[in-house]
Amino acid sequence: MNDKNIMAILVDNLVNESLNGRIKEKLIIDFNLKHCKDVLKLIEE
Repeated sequence: MNDKNIMAILVDNLVNESLNGRIKEKLIIDFNLKHCKDVLKLIEE
């Protein structure tokens, strides 16, 4: 593996982690998960 490939992997990981954080934050806000006592029931509804 060369330096260019390693750098691409690192950048991809940073982008993925950033997106995961934004998606998680959006789900918490949109579905009020912070105050939800039964997430599975909420998903089923």
